[in-house]
Amino acid sequence: MSRHQQVLVATVIFFSAACGSARAKCREIYISLEGEVKGAVTAGDQIVIEISPDSNTVADPVVLKDGYFKAKVAFDTTRSGGRFRHDCSRRPANVTTILLSNAKEQDRSTLTIEDNFSRDREGDYSLSTPIVLHNR
Repeated sequence: MSRHQQVLVATVIFFSAACGSARAKCREIYISLEGEVKGAVTAGDQIVIEISPDSNTVADPVVLKDGYFKAKVAFDTTRSGGRFRHDCSRRPANVTTILLSNAKEQDRSTLTIEDNFSRDREGDYSLSTPIVLHNR
């Protein structure tokens, strides 16, 4: 292989590795929670979940059926991205669950991840005790 070909191959390998690393993204972790709504539930009722700091993901709508709900919210662990490596140390701190009835807030619950969730082997969080919200 000529010197020119060696340099070309080395350059291709270097940029392929650099681009592959730059595209790598931190793993999303998931926060699972469930709960119930006490009181009458109507078609206009809705559950909204907010993660703090912001999860940097788009959450699926939470299904409220027969007064019960379950949700699994993704959370982006990327704190910052670098040229060759990402800082994946970002963690959720709080989860706020809000009950809306016809777009008007009826009740809310704010829980800390540290005190109210357990972490599994994959790094995902599950709520220890179901949330209870009250419809007025």
